[in-house]
Amino acid sequence: MRTGNDKQIGNHKKHKRYIGGIRFLCVMVGIVMLGVCNRISRLMAETRETSETTKEYLINENEKKTNTTATIEYVLNGGSNSILNPTIISNDMLPITLQNPRKSGYLFGGWYLDTSCTKRIYTIEEVNDFKIYAKWNLNIIANQNVQNYPYRCRGGDLLLKDLAYSFLYALDTPGNPQTRVEDLLEQKYASEYQCPQGLCITDEYYIVSSYALEEDKMGALTLYDRDTGAYRISFGMEANSHLGGIAFDGNDLWICHSNTKEIERISYDFIKRLAELSNQNFIDITNCFQRYQVQNIPSAVACYDGVLYIATHRIYTPGMMYAYRFDGTKLLAEQKYFIPPKVQGLSFDDDGRLWVSQSYGRNQSSYLSVYDNLDALEKQFLSPSYHIEMPPGSESLSVEDGLCYVLFETASYKYYEGSDGKGTCRYPIDKILVINCDSIMYD
Repeated sequence: MRTGNDKQIGNHKKHKRYIGGIRFLCVMVGIVMLGVCNRISRLMAETRETSETTKEYLINENEKKTNTTATIEYVLNGGSNSILNPTIISNDMLPITLQNPRKSGYLFGGWYLDTSCTKRIYTIEEVNDFKIYAKWNLNIIANQNVQNYPYRCRGGDLLLKDLAYSFLYALDTPGNPQTRVEDLLEQKYASEYQCPQGLCITDEYYIVSSYALEEDKMGALTLYDRDTGAYRISFGMEANSHLGGIAFDGNDLWICHSNTKEIERISYDFIKRLAELSNQNFIDITNCFQRYQVQNIPSAVACYDGVLYIATHRIYTPGMMYAYRFDGTKLLAEQKYFIPPKVQGLSFDDDGRLWVSQSYGRNQSSYLSVYDNLDALEKQFLSPSYHIEMPPGSESLSVEDGLCYVLFETASYKYYEGSDGKGTCRYPIDKILVINCDSIMYD
């Protein structure tokens, strides 16, 4: 039989074992924590070492990049390089915009990465050794080409070279080979390769339409100061559309798209206001137009006495011209006329004469036909009162204050350099032609 003392002794022993167990656990926890702390310390030390190594590596790599250089070899083909084009390049210089070289009697056609001049390059984006080639084209001398062109001299035709004419020398049309590279770098156009098509004249501006020769690139509506010919602004027009003639009716501009049976209208006050307020060279206005269905494909357009005359270009058969009146919501066709083949532009003078530009083919003569009035056109559309032979590639025209202004497309990339593989124009005109009308009427 256990006494009370025995029970106390047993409880005391249990208590001592309990305390011992706790102490043992504390020791073991301490040992584990010490191990964890040591591991953490080692990891932190390794992390610091790795960070230092990474930092040192990044510094070394940055130093390598900064110190890495490469060379550019310029194959100038007889030209003189710009002093702004570097021969040694490094990362801190990137990107590098390549400047134009010069060559007497030639126009610079761009920098290329290959001898056949098919791989165009505008800027250097990385530090590598480059060998780039300058492309050159013979300088265009418009007056010389007018005088030296081999006219066919058909009986009764007047020859442009015998008339009183000049050029708007201060105005460089879209895609002009003298300025197209700078125009692109200055963001005047979405594509370097613009092809001018339409021309109209207001009190403030010469206005030229052009389409882009590159796919998915916007064409343009370009404004030039009427007094000086200086570039003012260009507006982005629909991509992949063959923009054609343009006309001003006193309130709105009308623009042809010759791949659809539609013509666009935009407020002249709107674009004039944009030109006055904007500091940009290029503004996309593709969604600012209203479109109107017409019965014929619009190639050329003219406004006279409140009526819109829209012509369709045909190559080998007579074309068509419709007279439309705008009622505020739609265009109403009033009359249809037959016109000669190959019509590219229309304009009326103050006396009601109809002036027609005709051309097709980069080395075939252009013609300027003048009809006394619409009745004369209707009676004998193949027999104008005056027929003037000109060098190839005439497009739109505008008759203002006794002067006939004619736009040519033959200085564009497609015709001047034969980018489509169909040859080059041998007598390109890179300026807007200005003919004194009296030298035609009273020759």
